[in-house]
Amino acid sequence: MKKIKTKILDWYFDIPIIVDFFVGILVYLIGTKIKIFEFKYLVASDALNFVSNLVGTNISLAGFLLASLTIIVTFKSNLKSKKIEDSNTALELIFNTDNYNRIVMFFKKAIIELIIIAALLYTLWLCINNIEISRACVMIFVLTIITILTIWRCLFVLFKVLHSDTAKRE
Repeated sequence: MKKIKTKILDWYFDIPIIVDFFVGILVYLIGTKIKIFEFKYLVASDALNFVSNLVGTNISLAGFLLASLTIIVTFKSNLKSKKIEDSNTALELIFNTDNYNRIVMFFKKAIIELIIIAALLYTLWLCINNIEISRACVMIFVLTIITILTIWRCLFVLFKVLHSDTAKRE
């Protein structure tokens, strides 16, 4: 069972942007068709305020991830390269294997995804008077779901890395 979970997570982490957009649209469709929740549309002024907050959230998160990525790269550059068997801590083990490159690529993809979402939200913000409010609210909902999934994914990996330092070496 753990192997299946790992394969699913690896697949998800390889193409997160596509999966997140698909899940966001799927959650909206399931929620409205099965009536899990009643989807009420915002008035234009509330939608603009929400979009403004969501843009700020995405830009702030992208900045945080960029700072985290900078710290990770700086930390790696201060460590001597060792063979896997010579690594003393779990963090050294991460930095001396392919996992380091995967973590860096993972955070790069998350930053790109958050910037894409922010750009889409800015576009929506500029065009909101020319779009039906119902369509704007659907876009806001889907982009909010995608933002939540991106945050979850980043926290998941971050906690795995932090926990690896306390885990026993196998």
